[in-house]
Amino acid sequence: MGDEPNKRPKPFHTHPVVEFYAFREALKFLSYEGLENIWRRHAAVHEYTVTKLESELPQLQYFVQNESDRLISYFVMKIPDNLQVRDIIDYMLEK
Repeated sequence: MGDEPNKRPKPFHTHPVVEFYAFREALKFLSYEGLENIWRRHAAVHEYTVTKLESELPQLQYFVQNESDRLISYFVMKIPDNLQVRDIIDYMLEK
């Protein structure tokens, strides 16, 4: 490798192994908690997050305008030009 400084070393293990273990653990939690309860919890967290964002940062706008078209698992906000992403993240972490 001394003669070829730009050559990348070959990986010596399989990367997705950790993801398989994480997936197995996620399925275990799913079986303990139940799918309906998990969806309810996700919906509650989504509603709380949306309510907080709307009250504390009203200048943010939804990328998906129609509420019925939004997913509870994630959402995308438009950030106006006068705000910086880092400032929003710092503000949220502070709160």
